[in-house]
Amino acid sequence: MSKAVKLNSGETINHIPSSDVAAGDVILQGNLFGIALTAIPSGRLGSLAISGIFRITKLSTDNVTVGAVLYWDNTNKRVTLTAGGNTRIGLAVAASPSGQATADVLINR
Repeated sequence: MSKAVKLNSGETINHIPSSDVAAGDVILQGNLFGIALTAIPSGRLGSLAISGIFRITKLSTDNVTVGAVLYWDNTNKRVTLTAGGNTRIGLAVAASPSGQATADVLINR
């Protein structure tokens, strides 16, 4: 029988960036998103939140509704409703009409 050992609460993971990371930066690793909780200098151990609700820059022309699936546009560093070429980041937890520059996102959901 296989056994599991709990490593942590699943709210954060360790991260050692190859370049400086500012607090609030969105970090994509494969299909897993993390949000830097504090600034992390290049080559130093830091922490990324991998669960929670975050206000993130979005494509301002998108009309986001509650529950909409949102994607990360890694080229332009923003969330969008457009799936093609982007990675799913999570779900919208509040409406964000066209013209608004941010969206409230439940990440990794």
